[in-house]
Formats: sequence, structure tokens, C-alpha cells
Amino acid sequence: MIALGPDNFPLITARAFLLQGAALLLIAGILLAVCGRTWTVDGAVLSAMICIGPTFLLKNKTNSTATGSVLFTLAQMNVHRTNSSFAGTMAAARARGADILSVQEVDARWEKALVEGLADLYPYHVVRTADDNYGIALFSRSPFEDHAVFDLNGLPAIRATVRLNELDILVLAVHLRSPESRADLKQRNMQWAALADLAINAPGPVLVVGDLNTVPWDNAAKHFNMVTSLAWGPHPLSPTWPSIAGLSLIPLDHMLTSPGLCILDPRTFIIPGSDHQGLSATIAVNR
Repeated sequence: MIALGPDNFPLITARAFLLQGAALLLIAGILLAVCGRTWTVDGAVLSAMICIGPTFLLKNKTNSTATGSVLFTLAQMNVHRTNSSFAGTMAAARARGADILSVQEVDARWEKALVEGLADLYPYHVVRTADDNYGIALFSRSPFEDHAVFDLNGLPAIRATVRLNELDILVLAVHLRSPESRADLKQRNMQWAALADLAINAPGPVLVVGDLNTVPWDNAAKHFNMVTSLAWGPHPLSPTWPSIAGLSLIPLDHMLTSPGLCILDPRTFIIPGSDHQGLSATIAVNR
């Protein structure tokens, strides 16, 4: 029911944990086998396979083959608004050495820490603070051709154009609404639809990065893939939340690229004090 049912709240929340559910079912199957209950073992294994099924469909929605030059490196960080580990977070950001850095949950305290701690590496930045976990920022080593903060169905997002190797790349840095109620789920899905419109109408390559509050097997994400042709990186199932002692359960932070680009060598990393792990990767040309 969880794996195949409709994308309704709260069923969609349980669906985010399909892989963990499959693991529990397999463990239950082993315990039932030890107890000699053969028919229930079959049921547990079949249920586990059904849970894993939606994740296998992602293999054709990934883009990890570069046929051209490397363009830039990218890092994604949800710093967690109430987090006070400013120095440790700055050290983690600097250790990535990324050319472009996307940051969420930026309030006035975090804006001050980020600008003061990273200005020497990232002289170009755009920030919109908020006190409700949806402040956002984008930092760059190179100047933007243009940039703007815009309203993405009720929450701030950033669009910026970067020119590299004679390519104008539209970067959409976003933090989608967490689907914690029916209204929130509806808003998040409308945000996916608005992002699709932006990507479809963009004149060149597009990169979407941020805390998308969506697992890749969610129907809203799959529809976005279908209508825009934007693809995940090679490891779309890398978990980033909730980060506890360096371990996470589900993939909520993501990067997606249009067919002219690809994502190479994605890696997660610890953000001190945050409930998310960071995500970094190399963006290259795919012609």
C-alpha cells in the first residue's frame, strides 16, 4: 500500500522510507524462516521487492556520462537555521573547494557568518534571509551574468546565470516546502510544476540544486523528469537527511541537470550541527 498507493498525505511521508521498509521486511523474512513459517517468508520477500521496485526505475533518469569538458564544481548545504556551529560549517564549506555553493535555512545570523566566513573564496553572492527555515543563498567564485531572487509559489528561490566555456547555464537554487500537511504537499507539488515551466522555457542548459524535500521516486519528481528531461546524478539515492552521527536515511538534497550537462562524482559530507548532510559534485558538458 505504501509503495503503490496514491501520493496523498500522510502516505507520502511513509513512502520516503521505502528502502528502510524493505530492509525491515527482509529481516522479518529471515526471522520467520528461522521459525519455519515458509508462507509468511514468501510474503515478506515479495513485499520487500515491491518496496524496492520504484527505486529501480531511476536508473534511466540519471546523467553521469561526460563527453565534454568539466565546467565547475558545486556544493549544496542546508545549514539548519538553529545550528550555531558557524566555524565548523565554514570549514566544511571551504574544504569542498566548490566553485558554486547553494545554501538553505539562512537567517540573519547565518547570512553574517556565511558572508564573513566565505567572502574571500566567494566574492559574488545573493542572499535572501528568512526566519522560517526558508532563507536561501547562492555563492560563486565567478560573477553572475545576472541573478534574482524570485517567488516560487510562496517561498524564495534564486535564479542565476553563469557563463562558462561559452555556455550560459541557468542555475535554479531552491528549497521546496516540506510536505508536512496536505496544504504543504500541494504547495510543494506546485513548486515542482513552476520549476518545470522555468526549465522548459530556459534558452540553454539548466541546473537545479537545493533541498528539494522530495525523494527521487516521488511522483512529482518523476513528472518533472519526464516533462523537462532533467536528470539526477549517478547516485540519486545517496541519503542526506536526517543526519545523525554522520549517517542519514533518505535523499532530500539533490542536483539535476538538463541533457547538455552531467553530474560527476557526487559525494555527501558532514555539515557540523546540521540535520542534513551536504552534497558536492562536478558539473561537466554532455553533448
